Amino acid sequence: MRILRIIDTLDPTHGGPIDSLINGTYTMEAIGHTTEIITLDDPTRFVPNGFPGVIHDLSPSLGKYRFNLRLVPWLVNHGAEYDAVIVEGVWQYPTFAVWLASRVNKFPYFMI
Repeated sequence: MRILRIIDTLDPTHGGPIDSLINGTYTMEAIGHTTEIITLDDPTRFVPNGFPGVIHDLSPSLGKYRFNLRLVPWLVNHGAEYDAVIVEGVWQYPTFAVWLASRVNKFPYFMI
């Protein structure tokens, strides 16, 4: 499977969601799935050594809600290329953006 995971930040000080994303990526890669990540901050600051996933940088974003003008168009153009889209962190702009983009270009998504 080809999986896209979306998270507002890769900063490890944000705790749970990034730990879930990193551990999940290693697990999925180990069983043969491909994982790509969209982050709304500068990924070069926080990428773990040896991280196996492809990271798409859509930074910068605005405010704590992480509003990002680039996310919906990117998802409309690329969302259907993935078998599943997983959004990390429910109360951020990426969740709304995925819902909105999935209405234009149908793709399955899940929220964690």
